[in-house]
Parts: sequence; structure tokens; C-alpha cells
Amino acid sequence: MLVAAFPPFGETSAIAVAVAPLLVLARLLAPKRAALMWFIGGFAFWFATLAWMPAICKNNGPWPLVVLGWAGLAALCAGYFALCGGLTAVAWRHLGKGALALEPIFWAQFELIRAHLFTGFAWNFLGTAVGAIPSFASPARWGGVYLVSAVVVMVNGVFATLACRLIAQSGRLR
Repeated sequence: MLVAAFPPFGETSAIAVAVAPLLVLARLLAPKRAALMWFIGGFAFWFATLAWMPAICKNNGPWPLVVLGWAGLAALCAGYFALCGGLTAVAWRHLGKGALALEPIFWAQFELIRAHLFTGFAWNFLGTAVGAIPSFASPARWGGVYLVSAVVVMVNGVFATLACRLIAQSGRLR
């Protein structure tokens, strides 16, 4: 769903629930397990959205190195997902429902770090996926794309909370 929210698909509405499955995992799993699941999800997302990388071969880039760089960049960016997921899971273990307020902060923080650390990779922020919806993107005037990304995670948090309640009622997660 997260991939669908970005070009070439541009299914903007998918962003409303795209991160919710990851949030559910962070709420229900141990931090190490949650971090691993977030890494796997992040790697799949980044590998799919960096699909333009093979075009480098057309410019005489050696394809083994291009594929290695593609996978390496996807893994590096997925590492930020993993850190966010692990930290979110730790917050849920220690703060319980108080972690609700931290989920959007953690996500926006790691987007900011990814954009600036080691020369940065400012690509595919959650907030950019909703740029075509002016009313949803309007918080950008106060906090930029990072605030919009945080709002997106808040919306996803609502769906994650509903999913966790359904799981708790049915008792079928395990």
C-alpha cells in the first residue's frame, strides 16, 4: 500500500492506511522482532520505489554494481524504518497508550535524519504523497513536509488502534 501511494502509481488514498500494519507490529511485537519486520517492510518499499536505479545501466553503469547499489541504498533506508519500528515498540512497552503521541514524532524524526545525515537522501517522505491534496498538506506551512508526514502517521495510528482492538477481541494474532 505504501508503494502505491508514490509514483508511478500515485494512489494517494492508500497513504491513509499504508503505515498502519507496521504500527500494529510495533505495538504487538517485542522491539527486536518489530525492528526486523519494519526493516523487511522498509526494504520492500525502498527497493520498489527506487525502481529507477536500473536506468543507470543505460548510462554505461555496470549492472552488478547498479544492483548492489540499489539493494544497498534500499537497505540503508530500510534501516531507518527498523530504528523507527524498534523505538516505537520500546515506547509501547514502557509507556503503553502514551506512545500514541510518539509514533508520529519518531517517524518525522527519522525522515529528518535520513534527509540530512551523511549528505542525506531526501526521497519519498510520507508527506509528499499527499501533496496533491491541499487541505491535507496544509500543515506544511507550519512544519514542512515533516509535519505532514507526522499527520499521516497519526491518521495511520487511528487505523492501527482499530486493528489492535479487533485483534484483541478475536484473540487470533498469535
